[in-house]
Amino acid sequence: MKRKKATKSSSKGSEKKKTKRGPPASSALKSISLQRDYAMIRLLGKGKFGAVYLASRKSGVVMGQFVAIKLVPLTPKAQKNLLHRELAAWKRLSQKPRCQRYVVCLYDYGVGTYKGEKYIVLVMEYLGRQSQDLEHFAFSQWQYQPSPEELHEVFRQLVKGLRYIHSQNVYHRDIKESNVMVQYTKNKFQLKYIDLGLSCVRGTDPCQIPVGTPDYFDFNLARRVLGLKQHDPLTPDELKAADIYALGTTMYAITYLQHPIVVASAELSIPELSVRELMQKIVSSTDSVIPFEAAPENKDSLSAKQRAMVKKLNHDITSLVVPDITERIRNFDRLKL
Repeated sequence: MKRKKATKSSSKGSEKKKTKRGPPASSALKSISLQRDYAMIRLLGKGKFGAVYLASRKSGVVMGQFVAIKLVPLTPKAQKNLLHRELAAWKRLSQKPRCQRYVVCLYDYGVGTYKGEKYIVLVMEYLGRQSQDLEHFAFSQWQYQPSPEELHEVFRQLVKGLRYIHSQNVYHRDIKESNVMVQYTKNKFQLKYIDLGLSCVRGTDPCQIPVGTPDYFDFNLARRVLGLKQHDPLTPDELKAADIYALGTTMYAITYLQHPIVVASAELSIPELSVRELMQKIVSSTDSVIPFEAAPENKDSLSAKQRAMVKKLNHDITSLVVPDITERIRNFDRLKL
């Protein structure tokens, strides 16, 4: 849209400069009483930016409901990252009933105190005792030998979930097995995306680099990033294509128990290396497309229907890692599941 030029007749009083909205201050968030409203049960996991606890509600219509509570220390860095980016993405995606199918739902958020320390509090859906991330699920349930039917179902759900995320103008930017949870009941499983800490929302965030996990980053896009200035944003198509590539890499990883691209160190991160150094390492790691072949084991035991399924999986997943991002997005959008 073209901006209207200000006329000379405009009074000075009406010429107010528009100020950019920064991340909401913690004071703008409501107060959550963890002690009054929740019974903290046990630690579920700890990450770089915070910890997640299992808790149950003490009151209300859903009294006794189990929830997962993420606590992030109330620091300026956490406020900038979580409130401006992660929280914005959660709010976009936590629309029932679709969040219940594709993404772990966010129920509530605010600022609270736990054991004498102040935290940003995210109250999220708890998936149950049998829930695991996709990496551990593949090992415990399949011993890394999934059937063609199981691989197809994983692929179908990952694609549908990512389509939902993108439909809300959100880019995940850190898709991998450990950021997909599996809710497993009665021999059926439901996949849900988690961890929006590196996500960005189109229209509210410039979506600049950094990227997610190096082993899942598109090395062809890394070449393009090397030509950018430090604060140049990526285009919507580049962000979408990067998510799609990471999905293809995730499918490869759960099938082969290895990554098609291994960047020098699995511990590489933006604070340790400059963006340019990181992109250079990704580019120098490989110059080929992922060689994917679904369900490589026990091919002789597969039925004709299963062989056809494997052939289609090979074609579909390989189409998501082609170098040209326009072709990659078109292939993703055309997938029939």
